[in-house]
Amino acid sequence: MNHVRALAAVVALLAAYVLLRAAAAPEPYATLARPAFSAPPAPLPLEPSPPPSRRDPPSPAAVRAVLVALDAARTRGYASPPGADPDRWAARSCACHAEDVRRLRSLAARGLALRGHRARLVSFVLVRAGPAVAEVAMTDRTAAYAAVDARGRTVARWPASGPRRWRMTLVRTAGRWLLGDIE
Repeated sequence: MNHVRALAAVVALLAAYVLLRAAAAPEPYATLARPAFSAPPAPLPLEPSPPPSRRDPPSPAAVRAVLVALDAARTRGYASPPGADPDRWAARSCACHAEDVRRLRSLAARGLALRGHRARLVSFVLVRAGPAVAEVAMTDRTAAYAAVDARGRTVARWPASGPRRWRMTLVRTAGRWLLGDIE
């Protein structure tokens, strides 16, 4: 009977430890579902030069450039959460917008920022394009990244991802392309 009690106590302690570790571990803030590419700050290239008519659907190259620019804006936001504005990369109707707001506020409240997060586009297909909506099927890989505190000390790390597939919808709002949906 003592062996059964000892085993039950060990199992209970192990379960408590696992629950504490899971509760204490910060969640990854910028996964592929919340794309981010490292790039120097630059204005968003919303249209190729010269800009086509707003009635024309965007070309695959233009959509790819918009995706890269939106991801770069998002990366800059996560690198400096207190000043980040998800309206620069996502439509308010997109679930990713609300999630980014929540995560950015959480990072800012804890004095953290993300560093080193880069995504490499492996494949890209423009599924459907119109003057106000573009749908893309893509695969990418995310590099390893870390959360750092105000002094630049690493407080959490996330490993690189394998290839992941996504379907994204871009919407043109007030003349700008924004993330409209991510599946």
